[in-house]
Amino acid sequence: TEETRAEPGEAQGRSLRRTSSQAGKRFFCEYCDTGFHWKSDLKKHLNVHKKPFPCEQCSKSFPDREDLENHLLSHDLVKDPLPFPCSQCKRSYRKESSLQNHLKRHQTSKLPKPFPCDQCGKSFRAQQSLENHLLRHEKWKLQLKCQHCEKTCKTAVQLR
Repeated sequence: TEETRAEPGEAQGRSLRRTSSQAGKRFFCEYCDTGFHWKSDLKKHLNVHKKPFPCEQCSKSFPDREDLENHLLSHDLVKDPLPFPCSQCKRSYRKESSLQNHLKRHQTSKLPKPFPCDQCGKSFRAQQSLENHLLRHEKWKLQLKCQHCEKTCKTAVQLR
């Protein structure tokens, strides 16, 4: 039987053991293993990792507009400290809800990642995320194959 590959971010057809909160979710973030029922929700979530909101006053970028706005306040000579500081790092927030969202990031960063990639060493919390990651390695191998001798390289520099 031929195994079908899902698109990156989409679960395979076979069932995987997941926590009850991940059950039924088909789309997984390759960076943090968060699962989603809808591809559009996964795409929206990826902004957390891509940080598409740059600060025009310095070189930092942020995953969402609210984080950028909180950062912009730091350029105002820190006249009024923000009322909700994080007890685990130096960040502070204008709203308690923003602090609570931030604290969740500290919690998820401590969760174990028992699925390591045997090609690069990066680890994942879900088997599906590892499989999606491995698809990227396969894609790069095809792209970095010498047209003259069929040799594959890890980097474009090595291919020369």
